[in-house]
Amino acid sequence: MITAGVCDYLNDPTINMISTASLEVGMIVSGTGIPTGAYVESITNATSFELSVSTTGGSVTNGT
Repeated sequence: MITAGVCDYLNDPTINMISTASLEVGMIVSGTGIPTGAYVESITNATSFELSVSTTGGSVTNGT
């Protein structure tokens, strides 16, 4: 399981972060605005990935 930290998102499954190097598809993700049970659906590139569901709660910058 990972806890989203220093991530940016806005009611969307796309998460931007400093580095996705330690992520793996299927990892559970938690944090502010991340719905319970969300997981890494796919890794887009070195700094962004897609969640299995959309985030909630509006714009989050440097979310934890």
